[in-house]
Amino acid sequence: MLVTFFRAVIVVMIILKASRGMHNEMLSKVATAKIVFFDSNPIGRILARFSKDVAVLDTVITMMTIFLTFGVFRTLSVLITIVFIHPYVLIVIAFAGLSMYAVYKYVIGVLNDVQRLDSMYRGPLSTSFTNSVSGVVTFRAYERLPFFRQIFID
Repeated sequence: MLVTFFRAVIVVMIILKASRGMHNEMLSKVATAKIVFFDSNPIGRILARFSKDVAVLDTVITMMTIFLTFGVFRTLSVLITIVFIHPYVLIVIAFAGLSMYAVYKYVIGVLNDVQRLDSMYRGPLSTSFTNSVSGVVTFRAYERLPFFRQIFID
């Protein structure tokens, strides 16, 4: 139990350090970017990307890493035990490993396409919402709220 607890604490510390480093690096790159970058990328898209990347590192990657290390060590211990008892099973394990690698190579391309489409279609809505929230005082001051509401709906 103590080993599992310390493993989880160490993984969380490593992931948080990586998350902080990634955030600082992203901030440094965006802060030193040329004006052309901000012309082609709305601030809402930049903020959405920052928050999504940091949230994935802080929540998803942390838990998945803990479960992955537990699963890998458990699988290795079972495979070593089985191969020790029946060495011919090693052939089946090698075939299964090659099959899993082939599936992985196919799936990684599809996963990249899905991520690209997600960020492409989520960007305009996020940008419009962020601009609307930050400019709501101006909308009300000039009584332009119905006009911008229609633009948002369109």
